[in-house]
Amino acid sequence: MDVPRAAAFWMEALGYVPREEMEDDSVVLVPAAGTGVLLSLGRSETPVQEYPRIHLDLYAGDAADQAAEVERLVSLGAQRVD
Repeated sequence: MDVPRAAAFWMEALGYVPREEMEDDSVVLVPAAGTGVLLSLGRSETPVQEYPRIHLDLYAGDAADQAAEVERLVSLGAQRVD
């Protein structure tokens, strides 16, 4: 995983900032507003797997909100998968 690249994506997508100075292999992101859950990103030492071990769901209001959010995330660099 390219931690700085992943961090840049999630900071833009969620409005988060680094809690401390970013390392090349890990970072903890916090909401810029100051409250909410923290997101930790770190490079794994395990070999690349055909099917990733992490599944992340993001929720939006209705179908129109979801479609708009998908387009926003794709514009930030996300990729659609089947």
